[in-house]
Amino acid sequence: MAYHGGSVMVHLGRPGAPHPLTFDSLRAALFTSGWYDLAPAPEWGDQPNDWRDPATLDSEPPMFPGEGWHWQGPERVVRGRTWGGNLEILHWLLAADRVAPNAELAGSVLLLETSEELPSATEVYRMLRNMGERGLLAGFPAVLVGRAKAWDFARPPRPPRQDPRKFMEVAASRGA
Repeated sequence: MAYHGGSVMVHLGRPGAPHPLTFDSLRAALFTSGWYDLAPAPEWGDQPNDWRDPATLDSEPPMFPGEGWHWQGPERVVRGRTWGGNLEILHWLLAADRVAPNAELAGSVLLLETSEELPSATEVYRMLRNMGERGLLAGFPAVLVGRAKAWDFARPPRPPRQDPRKFMEVAASRGA
């Protein structure tokens, strides 16, 4: 699931059956109040079955072992409201001058994820650079980055499978 929540087709209409973690978080959101303890997923997947072939809808998509969370930077706890979402959409909003440095965002935790459009590490670097140039990145004490989608039917992965954190390493190496 992403920061913005699940989608009907991908999560609830998942071939085979919805993933148990989808139901767990959905039940918590709909029927409980208060905090939800989010644990690292024991498995993950970004290779959906081909929706064009009805025969593939009977079996669950391939999953990979979860690697837990990867933390980078100083060991400290950061608390604050969250802001962000899909990096490409944020970039469009910036291009349309719909997002400006805002005192209300200061101290928020920035959430970022990329889309199924599979932007390259260079594109992600440029989007983050542009956010920094506008002064948006300076006010966030922490950034939480979602696993980048690694392939699409039109662009299957090239062996070896790329590490989804690669775009953050590229950005860090360029001083972003």
